[in-house]
Amino acid sequence: MGNNKMLKGFGFFKILAFLKKPKQREKAIAKAPLAEPSDLSPTSIGGKLLHPKFQQAKLEEIIPFGEKAVLYRFSGEKFAYFRAGQYINVLLQDGKALMSRPISIVSSPKQAKQGILELLVGKNEAGYFASRAHELLKVGETYTLSGPSGSFYYSSLRDERHVIGCAGGIGITPLLSMAEAIAEGSEDFDLTILYGAKTEEEAIMKARLDELVAKTNRVKYRLIIDDKGEKFSAKLIQEVAENKPFSLFVCGPQGMYVAFDGIAQELQLDGRRYRKEIFGSFKDVSALPSYPGTDKPVYRLTVHLIDQTYELEARADEPLLYALEREGIATPNRCRGGVCGYCRAALLQGQVFIPESTDGRREEDKKRGYIHLCMAYPLSDIEIEATAP
Repeated sequence: MGNNKMLKGFGFFKILAFLKKPKQREKAIAKAPLAEPSDLSPTSIGGKLLHPKFQQAKLEEIIPFGEKAVLYRFSGEKFAYFRAGQYINVLLQDGKALMSRPISIVSSPKQAKQGILELLVGKNEAGYFASRAHELLKVGETYTLSGPSGSFYYSSLRDERHVIGCAGGIGITPLLSMAEAIAEGSEDFDLTILYGAKTEEEAIMKARLDELVAKTNRVKYRLIIDDKGEKFSAKLIQEVAENKPFSLFVCGPQGMYVAFDGIAQELQLDGRRYRKEIFGSFKDVSALPSYPGTDKPVYRLTVHLIDQTYELEARADEPLLYALEREGIATPNRCRGGVCGYCRAALLQGQVFIPESTDGRREEDKKRGYIHLCMAYPLSDIEIEATAP
């Protein structure tokens, strides 16, 4: 009994001492001199090199690929490490308008280490960035690029060793980067590319694919030419797979994804084995079956950003982010496909349409009324609180 009482007493004094610790700590903090936070630790330095928010690049060369695309070759001292298949954002200013668009990297990770970064941009006259970029980007000038982003890349933890990559038009870009990485030895998987184009002449990257196939037997490709009546199908995928496990990667125009959703279902591919590259805003949002329609072509948008309030117009057929960019209001954005959450904002008043297929918000954000500006189309006058860059 005596020993138990002694132990209980010992514990009581320990508890009292523990309760006094916060007050002692507060007194010590109050007496200590203020110190500036340091970013000089190896972890901080390494993190900034691997994952920079922005990086500078000099445009060295512009190479046209027929009438369909243009390749931009940039140089820089230290480009951030990326996984083949990822994208970066190019930031441009057109008058007061600010533009930031995700563009897939066509070059390889090893080339980035050597100070070379290649981007392939389609000549899409309907797209504001694509139509203006070819006028705004000049050889010899230095531009701001974001760090690399995106999850459209091979991972041994989730993907099969054989990847069947299906591309339509300019969608060949991330798959080319993967093929380049395999050829140079920085990626370790087998890649079969099914490259869709209307005509063989429009398969603008065929020559580059031929060069890569000559370098390694781990990369193969087949053209799927529309004018010859050739189509993507579940049967074609099964033929290429040769009854072995595979992952299906798809990158192309919006209509292509609708078709491949059906193909993936027919092949019984789960979310792990079927991956799609994200795409930007819908060219015609009113064509979506779930779109409710609007009464007006233009609505009033009120934006609260830090200590400023802006009043501007927002077109009903475009996401809210476009309205901010036209007025030169800087808010962060990356994927422009509703997924990454960089452009997250609080919806204070009004109604928006968010396509279900591109609604990448967390469930808690949905409950609390947050939206992604890149995929929110106004259905009324809108008031938001945006995020500072």
